[in-house]
Amino acid sequence: MCGRTRIFTLELSKLAEIARKPAEEMSNAEFWAVFFRYHKDQKMRAKINKIAGLEEGIAMAGKTLLNISRDADQRARLESEYKGQLEGRLEGMQEGRLENRMEIPELIAKGYSAEDLKKALQAQ
Repeated sequence: MCGRTRIFTLELSKLAEIARKPAEEMSNAEFWAVFFRYHKDQKMRAKINKIAGLEEGIAMAGKTLLNISRDADQRARLESEYKGQLEGRLEGMQEGRLENRMEIPELIAKGYSAEDLKKALQAQ
């Protein structure tokens, strides 16, 4: 490893005591640990906002997480709309096939030839 890489191992479940410290007294590693553990906790929103104000990287990470959440919501909404459109098309195709099956005996009774029926169905 080069001298610029550091690896921290943190037990996020044991952060309650660190999270109670004033943000100004936390180390950079503690900022990140508290952010990762509590960024979704509404009760800790003020603390996370304070930390984000002190650490630009955390502010950027918060914005990125927010965008990812929005993207996921938008993706789910678009998938739902697309699924609805596909279901509607499938339903329409099934109805069209049913109508064709009902028309064929009527056309045969009117004297249409097999070739005429084939042309009529292809035109639809």
